[in-house]
Amino acid sequence: MAGPFGGEYTNRGRPAHSCIRVQFVDGFPSRAVRWSAQFARHLSRRGWRFVLLAEVNASVDNSPHMIGELQTPKLDAGESCAILGSGRILPHLVSPRLAPRVSAQSEQVAETRTPRRGSMPSRRGDAGTLRRERRAFLDFPCPHSIGALRPWRRSPRLDGSEWTLTTVNERTMKLSELLTALPHRTMWPGQQIQSALEVTGVTCDSRQVKLGNLFVAIPGAEVDGHSFIPHAVRRGAVALIGQRPVSSIFPQGPPIPYVPVISSREALALLSAAWHGYPARRLRVIGVTGTDGKTTTVHLIGAILQAAGYDVGLISTVSALVGGEEIDTGFHTTTPDAPAVQQYLARMVAQGSQYVIIEATSHGLAQHRVTGCEFDVAVITNITHEHLDYHGTYEEYRTAKARLFESLRTSYRKPDTPKVSILNADDSSYNLLEGLFAERSYSYGMERPSDVHALNIQFSSSGTSFTTVTPDEHFIVQTPLVGPFSVCNVLAAIAVCWSQNVPSEAIQHGVATMRGVRGRMERIELGQDFTVIIDFAHTPNALEKALETVRTMTRAKVIVVFGCAGLRDRTKRPMMGRTAGRLADYTFLTAEDPRTEDVNHIIGQIAVGCEQARRREGVDFWKVPDRSEAIAAAINKAERGDLVIVTGKGHERSMCFGTTEHPWSDHEAVKKALRARLSS
Repeated sequence: MAGPFGGEYTNRGRPAHSCIRVQFVDGFPSRAVRWSAQFARHLSRRGWRFVLLAEVNASVDNSPHMIGELQTPKLDAGESCAILGSGRILPHLVSPRLAPRVSAQSEQVAETRTPRRGSMPSRRGDAGTLRRERRAFLDFPCPHSIGALRPWRRSPRLDGSEWTLTTVNERTMKLSELLTALPHRTMWPGQQIQSALEVTGVTCDSRQVKLGNLFVAIPGAEVDGHSFIPHAVRRGAVALIGQRPVSSIFPQGPPIPYVPVISSREALALLSAAWHGYPARRLRVIGVTGTDGKTTTVHLIGAILQAAGYDVGLISTVSALVGGEEIDTGFHTTTPDAPAVQQYLARMVAQGSQYVIIEATSHGLAQHRVTGCEFDVAVITNITHEHLDYHGTYEEYRTAKARLFESLRTSYRKPDTPKVSILNADDSSYNLLEGLFAERSYSYGMERPSDVHALNIQFSSSGTSFTTVTPDEHFIVQTPLVGPFSVCNVLAAIAVCWSQNVPSEAIQHGVATMRGVRGRMERIELGQDFTVIIDFAHTPNALEKALETVRTMTRAKVIVVFGCAGLRDRTKRPMMGRTAGRLADYTFLTAEDPRTEDVNHIIGQIAVGCEQARRREGVDFWKVPDRSEAIAAAINKAERGDLVIVTGKGHERSMCFGTTEHPWSDHEAVKKALRARLSS
């Protein structure tokens, strides 16, 4: 049989009948190869002829090991080695950068593949047989693969097809070792556990618990994770962490070790970091927070660092960028949860990334989603009115943002990597943050004196240019981004990269090539004679800046479509209505994730602000609860030279009604309305 990577693999002088590919996820490469050789010997003793390929997806421990007279080679992430049925490793390595994908929801650790063209046909080829053969692999007694602990029940026929056996949770850690990640301040006084118990993973979702997992119970706003502890135990959890006293959960005593902590969320983040080997300690980590402009600033910093030759990872509310692969990070805009963040960081380390830029939302900071990220640079865009439904007061909201800067004092100290803060001299947050710990602190701005500022700013419909002034030099920057707020975002990114000693040529190139972020002041062009823009503006300040910007892009009418989210900050609704009434010619009020609130009630609260700006319903503004109808109405009202801006949803691909997320895209709705108008 021809090998998957070319050539003819043989076993004992005869053609190999089958190829078995073993993929190890989040495991030790040397252990993976050692187990593969043992697996090969097991099959060989049964007289089977095959080639086994061991593929490793994470490089954690790549030292060679001896198995009798067999020495396993070193393997890095993405590398493979071929092992003959006798257990002998072929002398060459192949590096196809294979990236096995394993569903977190899958209960299976094995799968069969369709036979390749030209391979021997199956003598028992029905679908039921394939499932039974798949189970035979599941039952193989792999010493490092949880879920495969029973002896073989039957012998699958290796008939020329290609098989894949994927082992999950191949890594284990002692519970006592894992718990050292929790500082004493996160545990109840006097709580100590010394246990040699082996843990196979950490999760806070009882539905994803695997045999051997540590389950962390988190009390949420609507559901208390402690109520799912019995479910987690039934699914195979071997240890528990929670905030509630053990007696309130287990009156007769816990069936497995239970560790009470003061904050389950903080514990989850620290345990996730420890489980993945503290990946942030092997990266330079830049955190960006603020009310508006975070996502664009994250991508600007990434573009500049890439232009300077660095391998860069990103984690934003839009997506994560890991080794060139873009990964969706969820329905709505918040930082991914701690296990996902640490997993992304671990993958970045395995891919050789040097920098990572993380968008740290106020929810992400308050809920410890980015705890354990070991930040080296903290950046603020601005702090304005937002999320008071969650934080309660504006002061608490500012305090949540300040946590990013406070973390510089306690985060891991990396060699030759000073802790740096980047502040906005024009924003009210400057006075709050300037006194917080940082070995180096720099400012940027457009109005007040600052370390990095702009001169000779020139706006046009196609972009912006200005002269950047740093303590070292002056240089001209051109960006396709528009508006004063874009200049502010660019200055923040420049200040960060200047603090990292990035040359001005790389800064200029990175800024010029960053075309923007999906759903951020994004033009939609289908040949219409007016401008249509989609933007994410969903706060009073962001809406004001967006409307001020588009006012400079047309001499004709400005038409805005927006709404406000349900179960979120209600005080901003009339504020945004006043802003639209003051800066737009026509306003269409519509739905934006109403959740369990009445969308008409939300729109009515926004309309109060429009009326306060002396706008009249049916003349200057309209209430159109259906968002697709509101977008179509705005586009149909536009005349030659006008500008329509649809705000609030941006890149998001769902809209929440009740408690259900329904598929939604502003982009598709806008294009549908434009096509209908252009075809009429």
